[in-house]
Amino acid sequence: MTVYEISQAQQPALGAHSKEVLEEAKTHKALVIRVDAGATIPPCVMGSHTFFFIVSGGGTITVDGVSTTISAGQLVSIEPGAERSVKAEDSMTVLAIQVHMPTD
Repeated sequence: MTVYEISQAQQPALGAHSKEVLEEAKTHKALVIRVDAGATIPPCVMGSHTFFFIVSGGGTITVDGVSTTISAGQLVSIEPGAERSVKAEDSMTVLAIQVHMPTD
C-alpha cells in the first residue's frame, strides 16, 4: 500500500499547468495535474481509458468537441481515443487515472 499526498503536488507557473506522476505501472498511471486559473491543457488523445477527479477548482473540459463545465467533487470518465482539453476558470487540481488495457 502507498499513500500519496495530493495536496503537496507542485504548483504550476502562472498561466500554465503542471503534472506530477504518482505511480506508473503496466496496467495504470496515476498523476496529479494542476492548472493555473485561465490556463489550458491543449487538446490530446490518449489510448487509455482516463478518469479525471476534480479535487479543487473548476473550469471546462472539451471531449470530442463537446464542452462541459466541471467543478470540485466531480469525476469525468473519458473513453480511449477521445480528444480532450481542459481550461481552468479557477486554479484546478485534478487526479488523473489512466487505465491501460492489455493488448493481445
